[in-house]
Amino acid sequence: MNSYLAFRKKLTHLKDLSWSVRCRSVPIVLLLAAVQLTAQTSAPRTQSTPGASPAASQTGELPKLTTPEDEAVITIDVCDPPAAGTCQTRITRKQFEEKFRTAYAGQRPPNMRPPDAGALAHQYTQLLAFSYTARKEGLDKDPEFEQELQYVEMELLANALQKKLKEEFAHPSDQELQSYYNQIVRQFDEITVRCILIPRTPESEAAARREAGAAGGAPWPEQEDAEEQRIADNARAQLIEGEDPDEVEKVAYAAARSREQPPSTQPVKWQRNLNSPAPEQEMLFSLKPGDVTLPVANGHGLTIYELVSKRTIPLAEVRGQVKALYQMTQVQVKLNGYLESAHPNLNKEYFDTEKQAETKARELEEQQEEGMEDEGPRAAPQ
Repeated sequence: MNSYLAFRKKLTHLKDLSWSVRCRSVPIVLLLAAVQLTAQTSAPRTQSTPGASPAASQTGELPKLTTPEDEAVITIDVCDPPAAGTCQTRITRKQFEEKFRTAYAGQRPPNMRPPDAGALAHQYTQLLAFSYTARKEGLDKDPEFEQELQYVEMELLANALQKKLKEEFAHPSDQELQSYYNQIVRQFDEITVRCILIPRTPESEAAARREAGAAGGAPWPEQEDAEEQRIADNARAQLIEGEDPDEVEKVAYAAARSREQPPSTQPVKWQRNLNSPAPEQEMLFSLKPGDVTLPVANGHGLTIYELVSKRTIPLAEVRGQVKALYQMTQVQVKLNGYLESAHPNLNKEYFDTEKQAETKARELEEQQEEGMEDEGPRAAPQ
């Protein structure tokens, strides 16, 4: 029992983790891949068109736009940049759709407006009218405006560079993809695990709430902690003997006098560095099929893990994920190279926040010392 208690002590930092989340299968989601997939597949909303046939709406077909590409869809009596005398800006349908081609994602059928076309047009006319007036008043020559414009230009150029690099590395060859997969193959280790949960006893639950309350609250009683350990030890022994995990968990819930319904012990799949519980990851991936772990604290009681199987996911099953990782990595390597070649040098005295904190603390200490000196020696109490 002493070795078991020592093991529990090392895992006290896990109490804040929720077993209800960690013991459920989490979908594999890669942010970059998700963004790209959305950009490639998102379909804009079907918009009604005046004069469109009811049959087209009922059959779900896209309404056909009858406005010619060279016909004006926006006219406004201002110009940017301003011109002498009266001036009118005329935007054709083709110009409007080209101007706002970045306002929607994915491929748009040729007979469909950009999403929220009316809102885009309203915003554009507002900006055009306001910027026209601002230029007439010379605000575009204001030094502060010029600084902001320069910064925005740098941001747009940096974004354009990243977009160019993403396109450059969007289609790696089979050989490049296989080579990259081989470099990161450990990321595709996958284990199938059963989670058997041991709830706290009612006394332990109440003590834990007191412990988390005001400072100086009652500690978690050792005898109740020992009872939970005993229940967990019995459950682990039954699992090692090959008894049914669902039945073992039900018995543990009954022994702990829990009124909650025991969750399913159906196996879940976890992939390294993606959806596995980080604190126990190395321990779990080092197990062999059939191994049963010691109970691990989870904030709601204890969890016992049983490893069902393990494998390395082949490239064919994760090709899209590997492709997205390859693209993201290659883009970052390029960007890092550009940054390093620029040899940025920051003034540590000015930018080092740690040093600034030390300086602030030193100044505060000096101020406190000066204040004590100003007060002078205090008279001894009578």
